[in-house]
Amino acid sequence: MGRSEKPGVDIRRLRYFVAVCDHGGFSKAARVIGVAQPALTRHVQLLEQDIDVELVTRNGRAAVPTEAGATLAAEARPLLQDLDLLVERIRQGYARGPLLIRMGICPTITPLFLDAIQDRSRLLSVPITLQVIEAYSGDLRSLMHGGQLDFALTYHSTEIDNLQATDLLTERLVLVTHPDAEPTALGLFDLTEQRLILPTAAYQLRRIID
Repeated sequence: MGRSEKPGVDIRRLRYFVAVCDHGGFSKAARVIGVAQPALTRHVQLLEQDIDVELVTRNGRAAVPTEAGATLAAEARPLLQDLDLLVERIRQGYARGPLLIRMGICPTITPLFLDAIQDRSRLLSVPITLQVIEAYSGDLRSLMHGGQLDFALTYHSTEIDNLQATDLLTERLVLVTHPDAEPTALGLFDLTEQRLILPTAAYQLRRIID
């Protein structure tokens, strides 16, 4: 008798595993991709059983890929991206319904652009459905990398990644003080000696300021 063949790998489990690697743990990956953490953990365990290889090492709240896991994640990413592009090409070329466009936008940017974009989308010759997801810049970048958004409006990223960025608007950075304060010309160095109220480091705006 010939050797029995193992079943193929479940694509969803592979996507979930790559998300865990990209976000450094199960809890953050679960939040970003919108899956309950126990379910995400179970899918990764089933993937390990499918290929009979340990893929991640749990270290407290973090999850570190093993050598085999790092290899799998690195080689699976472009394959999953190619699959997404193929499916999207087929969907756009043969689907009968409106074209779905998934847009991410920061809440602070929403008042500047969203109404105009929605009005413009209604005038296009091709019928589209615009799905809007509001999230902060770090989460939007993660969603873009995960292929869950077609484009996003956010603060310009100071981090190097494989996303293409186009500047749309430049805002002035102003210092707001008490109305009774004496007007004084301040340079950026002078601000280091002031007590400031700033966003936390989790926000892209804070990284730009820093």
